[in-house]
Amino acid sequence: MKLILTTKDKISQFNVLFQNLKAFSEHVNLHIDKEGIYMQGMDSSQCSCFESKLTSEWFDEYNYNLEKDTIAIGINTNILQKILGIYVETQIMELSVDDNEEFLNVSFIDGNNVLNKYFEIPLMDIESQLLDLVSDESNVDLTFESKHYCDLIHQLTIFNDTLQIEFSETKVLFLANGSDGTMKVNVEMDDLVEYAIDENFELKQSYNIRHISLMCLFSKLNKHCIMKYSSDRPMEAKYVLDNNSYVMFYLAAKIDD
Repeated sequence: MKLILTTKDKISQFNVLFQNLKAFSEHVNLHIDKEGIYMQGMDSSQCSCFESKLTSEWFDEYNYNLEKDTIAIGINTNILQKILGIYVETQIMELSVDDNEEFLNVSFIDGNNVLNKYFEIPLMDIESQLLDLVSDESNVDLTFESKHYCDLIHQLTIFNDTLQIEFSETKVLFLANGSDGTMKVNVEMDDLVEYAIDENFELKQSYNIRHISLMCLFSKLNKHCIMKYSSDRPMEAKYVLDNNSYVMFYLAAKIDD
């Protein structure tokens, strides 16, 4: 199996994705088949989880020639993050798994005035069960400029570790209220890329800001972040990539004391 990335933007997205996975989990399984790579994982508090699909078409070259229909390879996200930190922008990135499925081979090659570099990451046996994650109909659909949204979240963390959000047909409110003071932001509709809410519907929910901050680590994946909120489901935050690829996060609302 060999995967090749030559496009600058896709290599950048790949680095953003895999360099920040360690914020969720130290280990992750990559489920690889002829259709692409699928991953999911849950943070240590069991409050939030992520999933990602990189389709075979998303890669510049995708060659899956293993006998098994699907393989699941476990990797240490800290090790992969360190390796990706060595990558130089002008290089091509190659990833491969040998027939014995013992190592993930990562190569940075053909850069301008840069030495080729080759790495082996020992694969791990990670016992995990895939969750049945289904994006369903929501009460509130919201699309924000990723940078503006994440800047806002960073500012709100100054005042509390809990984010309160209120939605109605005429209002989108973000609030953090703590011992050091209060920050309240009435988001104007013109500040949103898209906004839709069920008719005559209102929603008030609270979330742990730290978990939302983790989602913001991935904001360079796409200019826009697509979010869904429901009265009886975790919130969703999605970064859309090309070729039906995506990275998505789910976070349960806090239960009022």
